[in-house]
Amino acid sequence: MAGERSGRSPRRGTDAGFQGELAASCGIGRHDPRPHRTTRGVAGGRFDVAIVSIGVNDVITGRRTRQWTAALASLLDLLESGFGVRHILLSALPPMHRFTALPQPLRWCVGLRARRFNDELLRFASRDGRCAVVSLDYPRDPSYLAPDGFHPGEPAYRHWAAAVAARVRQLPSGAASEDLPA
Repeated sequence: MAGERSGRSPRRGTDAGFQGELAASCGIGRHDPRPHRTTRGVAGGRFDVAIVSIGVNDVITGRRTRQWTAALASLLDLLESGFGVRHILLSALPPMHRFTALPQPLRWCVGLRARRFNDELLRFASRDGRCAVVSLDYPRDPSYLAPDGFHPGEPAYRHWAAAVAARVRQLPSGAASEDLPA
């Protein structure tokens, strides 16, 4: 949403209209979503909004949804208590049944499992009450996948970022929503 920050430390910036501290990374907590490892390297501070995008690796590695939601609950606890996050948005998993890098029937099985994770994510959010899920439809456009057939392509990232930014704009005043471009 605010430019690629993969593997970099949190930084000050105004990319995409965001003000203040931006903490973003790709692969933080991969295969180990324990909160203390997930937030390692994030400077202390208070954040209005957290956007959490997890689950693809959990689907692939066979993690149980119960373990996944327990780790997610711990992460939400840390975001609130350790970083003062007031609004938490959880990104739904992408349509993994369209990942062309996966052969059939594996693609179908992984897609079904991703749908189960998304269903559990919606149940979790409705029970937990501290977060909301950002779900979106991806068009059946090959450019939405990177050439490897597994990772998102640039149009998918733009589509996702626009959906998340729109959701942040809907948050109550004072949650950084007025800083986002229309």
